[in-house]
Amino acid sequence: MTDDAPLILTAELVQWDVSLTNEVTLRLFAHGYSIEGDTHVFTALMEGQPCYEIEIARIPSEIIVRVRGGRGATISRKTHLLALP
Repeated sequence: MTDDAPLILTAELVQWDVSLTNEVTLRLFAHGYSIEGDTHVFTALMEGQPCYEIEIARIPSEIIVRVRGGRGATISRKTHLLALP
């Protein structure tokens, strides 16, 4: 990919509501998320040769109470991401 190449999503992003321990709810738009160590990582899958992921957000798992959203299941090239409706 060159610096001037457009970023193109492989599909529409899905809404995720992430409730935090301080009673704040973050609304994120991503294709899915994975848990990497002690961090929830929300990602979007982009068109390319091959397709690739970009990170939307990294949130420490210790401050997350609940993650709601997604639809169906999303598979990433690096991690299997499961989105529970």
